[in-house]
Amino acid sequence: MLLSAEGFGHHPRFLIHDSPREADLANDIYQRFFLYMEELAMAFPDVEPNYQHIITTTEPPPERLQVKPWLIAKLDASQADGRLIKANLGDH
Repeated sequence: MLLSAEGFGHHPRFLIHDSPREADLANDIYQRFFLYMEELAMAFPDVEPNYQHIITTTEPPPERLQVKPWLIAKLDASQADGRLIKANLGDH
C-alpha cells in the first residue's frame, strides 16, 4: 500500500483489517498497525493522504489516536443506534 501511495505498484490504496485484536494479533503487532499509519501521515504533513486503512476491532487504538482525524466512528453493536446502519437487521 505504501509503495502504491508513493506511485509504485498497483495496490488499490484501500486496506480493511476487520477482526478482534485478541483473536488474531499479539498486542504489540496490533499497536504497530496504528503507529505505522500515524508515522506515514506525519511523513507527508502537507499532503492529503491518498490511501485509507480501516481497522475494525474490539480493542481501542492507542489513546492519542482515539480522536479525529484518526478515529472515524466508534460503533457498538449492542444497541441499534451504535450499529453502522443504525438498525437491527434481525428484526426485519
